[in-house]
Formats: sequence, structure tokens, C-alpha cells
Amino acid sequence: METFDTTLTSRDLDAELDVIVYGTTGRPVIAFPTFDFSAGSWETGGMVDVLGDLIESGAIQLFCVDSVDDRGWYARHSDLDYRSENQLAYLKFVSGELLRFVKKTTASKAKPILAGCGAGATNAAAALLREPKLWGGLLALSGAYDARFYSEGAVDDDWLACSPIDLLAGLSEARLRTLRKVPMAFVCGQAADERGIETQRQLDAAFAEREIEATFEYWGYDVDHSWRWWQEMAVQFVPRLLEPAGLARRKFDYINERAEAADLHLADMRAAADQRAEDVRKAEAEVTNREADIKTKVKAADDAAAAAQAAWDERNKVALQLAELDRKANELQWAADEAAHARSDAEWYAGEARERRENAREALAAAEAQVIDAEAAAQEADAARDASKAEVRDIEAAAKPKPAPRKAATPKSPAKPAPSPARKPVSKK
Repeated sequence: METFDTTLTSRDLDAELDVIVYGTTGRPVIAFPTFDFSAGSWETGGMVDVLGDLIESGAIQLFCVDSVDDRGWYARHSDLDYRSENQLAYLKFVSGELLRFVKKTTASKAKPILAGCGAGATNAAAALLREPKLWGGLLALSGAYDARFYSEGAVDDDWLACSPIDLLAGLSEARLRTLRKVPMAFVCGQAADERGIETQRQLDAAFAEREIEATFEYWGYDVDHSWRWWQEMAVQFVPRLLEPAGLARRKFDYINERAEAADLHLADMRAAADQRAEDVRKAEAEVTNREADIKTKVKAADDAAAAAQAAWDERNKVALQLAELDRKANELQWAADEAAHARSDAEWYAGEARERRENAREALAAAEAQVIDAEAAAQEADAARDASKAEVRDIEAAAKPKPAPRKAATPKSPAKPAPSPARKPVSKK
């Protein structure tokens, strides 16, 4: 594949923009970048490779150009008038310096087709709607077609002059007639990151309102905002844009496929409806059987509930009796505990009394022994005293002077002293 690159100068932008050309002949296709704003965007994104056969066969000649989206659509922290000025100057560059370069370079007499992905699709659509007579077709993939999408709703006149949906609203009838002759395709997926899809739907409705024939396709919910899907879209749509009525045939095929799918879906739905009707009949029969079974179960449940209630009533009665027995048992247990405690106290006091009794008995025995010893000692003392008295009398008698002898008389026996009363011994108990 033959390629070359060049640089174009824009006086309005006061900048130089690169252009990379792929192929030497064929219908010119101007490709606008996304993400990196570079003319090499389509090559790094794999788009040049998937269109390689068309380029090498001479069916198309691809012109990839830089953008100034970093100073326009994506310069979100800059003033809107600065962004608007750059974006509008870029669209003037496309229809001026770039278009002149393409016409000078290509051998084809056909008007160039504009193509872009993401912000590139916004630029392609805006360029075509500003001047429909200059261009021969449009392929816009996953774009946002309302400039407010990029500015959070803020606008000025130049910003709206770059907004596809606002440009369409301002077209004269003459330009609308021209636009109706241009083949246009707007395609996007329906994954969550396809954030511009609502603007495509709005543009779709606006085209229909103005009776402008264009292709709008919304691919599956798994189709996201990526080069992988844009490559597939380009492979399917670029050849159609090269064919006379190619998009119309594509639309017919698409509608025919949808109709066939709808017929198949209808047949499936009818079969499903028939199955549902059979299911309903079976369900109704089952409901009837279940309702009869329910009545039987309800009666059984009522009977069981009545029996259960009777059992509960009997149980409650027994519970009351048990409660009364518990109360009486508790009272008796309390009395038994008190009696046991009193018995324990009595046994303790009895033990002490027994101990005191034993101690008293031992003391009594000791006292009686002492009394016996004392009585024996007293008797010994009495005997000693009696002996001592007798001895004293004898001594006294011997000491008295003897009287003159008298007429002898019959001698009298000396008086015998009266014995001391004996002590009664203390008996032991």
C-alpha cells in the first residue's frame, strides 16, 4: 500500500495540520480522528488495515487528517468563545485548504466521502451539514451530534454553527434538497459507554421530520465505543457508500432481515401463545383440583385446630392444678426446710447439753471423791483430838497434889467422857 504524508497550513487556526494519504487512486475518503486528534489515529486504530483491500484495489483513496479537538470539543477547561473559534476555524479549514488538497491529489472526479469515529463523526457530520454540495457521502460512527454534549449545555453562535443538529434546523430548502441526494449513514452501538446515542436518536427524528433519507442503525447492547466495532462498521458500510443506491440496498436488506426476524419472532410468539394457552388450561384444571383439595385440607385443618384448642384448654386446666400443687409443695418444702433447720439447731444444742452433762458428772464425781477424802480426814482429826484431850486430862490429873489420906472408901470409877457425835458420810449419787 502506497502512502505519503504532508502538512497543510491553516491561516484561521494559525496552525499546521498533518495529512496522511493511503493509496494512489479511487474515491476519496476523508477520515477524521478521535481520541489522540492525530492523522495517524485511523492507522493505530486498525481502520487502515481493515480497509486495506479497498485501498490497494483502487476503490478508495484514504485521506487522514489531524483535528483541533484538543482546542475545541475537548478543551473543557477553556472559555467557550476560544473553543468555538477554533472549532469553527477547523470546519472552514476542512472545506477550504483540505478539500482543495484532496481535489488536487486525487484522480477521481467524485466528491469526497466524509468519515469519522467519536468526535471525528461530529466533525464529519458538521462539515457535511454546513455545505452539503461539497461532499459525496457520510459515514458517522458513534458520534455526538449536539454541540451541547461537549459544553454541558453552554452555547454561543459559533458553537451552534458547529453543531450538526442545529445546522440541520437552519438549512434552507435548497440545501435540504441537496442533502436528500447525499448518502449518509449514522451507526452506533448501545453499550453503556456510547454516551452520544441520544443525540443520534434526536438527529434521526429531525431527518425523518424533514423527509431526508439517511441510514440510522443502532447495533447491539454489547457494541461499545471502541475501534474493534468501528472496524466492523467500516467494513460493512464503506463499500455500500461506493455503490449507487448501496445504502438503500443496505437499508432494504436490513429491513428485510428485520421483517424475516419479525416473522420468525411472530411464529415463535404464536407457538409460545399456544403453549401458554395449553398451560393456562392445565393450570385451570389444576386450580380446580387444588381448590377441592384446599376445601378438604381446610376442614381437616379446622378439625385439627378444634382438637388442638380442646387439648390446650385441658392443658391449661392441668397447668392451673399443677401451679396449685407447686404452691402447696413449695409451702410444705419451706416447712420441711424450717423443721430440718430447727432439728439441726436442736441437735446442736443437745450436743452442747450432753457435753455439759458429762462435764458436770465428771465434776460431781471429783467433788464426791473430795468429800470422802475430807470425811476420812475429819474422822482422823476427831480421833486425834480425842486422843489429845485424854492425854491432857491424864497430864493434868498427874500434876494435882495428892490430898491427905482419908478414910478409905470404896473407890468410884472415873467418869468416862461422852463420845463425839459421828458425821454421817455423804453418799455418792
